[in-house]
Amino acid sequence: MTRLATKRTPLAQLVFCQGCCCGRTDRGRPELPVEMLKGVWKTEKLNQSVQLTISGCLGPCDLANVALVITPDGNQWLGKMQGEATSAALVGWARACHREGRLLPIPTVSLRIGSLNDSEVRQRKRYDEYFAEKMLCECLGSGRGRGIRRVPG
Repeated sequence: MTRLATKRTPLAQLVFCQGCCCGRTDRGRPELPVEMLKGVWKTEKLNQSVQLTISGCLGPCDLANVALVITPDGNQWLGKMQGEATSAALVGWARACHREGRLLPIPTVSLRIGSLNDSEVRQRKRYDEYFAEKMLCECLGSGRGRGIRRVPG
């Protein structure tokens, strides 16, 4: 098998969730300024340093609005983001990384948002999957999930 290679070597990837909850003003959630973010990244060519991705649901939905920062050192989850100041701080961080040509610390303190590590998110997702399956079983019958089989995966 041929190993794929790319010439693109961004310092980080910033993934914003825009799924079932995040950015959904129709559900009472704060707006995610997608067009503004895309415009800044395109105009300033920030993708050369910090790749911008607007994604579907990343979970954990109870912490909407959620973003994931992927770096060679690991992943950092950000949650409960809202307002122009939050977007401006992340844009400022991406600009600074681009200008310096190196990865700089994410300004989570100045963002006044929550931060999770990967294991916390994995644990939360396992709980959410268990709870969703339990609720589905209860809705379909005896509470024991008659007729429902979990598909190994």
